[in-house]
Amino acid sequence: MRTGISGASAGRAAAASVEASLSLNPQELAAAAGVDVALVSELRRLGLIVALTIDAAAEPVYDHEALLITRTAAAFEAHGMPVRNLRMFKVAADREAGVYEQVLGALMARGDAAAVRAELAEIVELAETLRRLMLRRQMRPYLD
Repeated sequence: MRTGISGASAGRAAAASVEASLSLNPQELAAAAGVDVALVSELRRLGLIVALTIDAAAEPVYDHEALLITRTAAAFEAHGMPVRNLRMFKVAADREAGVYEQVLGALMARGDAAAVRAELAEIVELAETLRRLMLRRQMRPYLD
């Protein structure tokens, strides 16, 4: 019987430490994602990536999440979907987060962070499943 951290758990732990330590300026973000700086600027303008630095005088700094979003946006562009069309994902995520905050309000008010994390993880998983199923249903005519 195997004990200790599983391979998946170890991978998540390593990724979390990389995510926490990653900070890229716009040029580094563009290079790491394999895109030009104009795409990074457009993603920021649309609110799809957010700089970690708040000071307007300082150069923006981006994290691992911004890198993943930038790579994903580039992949969408490769499939013919302009970055401006990705704004719908941000709008949907903002609305979805608002609903979750309402649902989790009582737990958040009690300050039970562990319960909030557990409940939110389950809700997000359910939402991802439902979204995938509904999208598949809508796209069925093209898939059959």
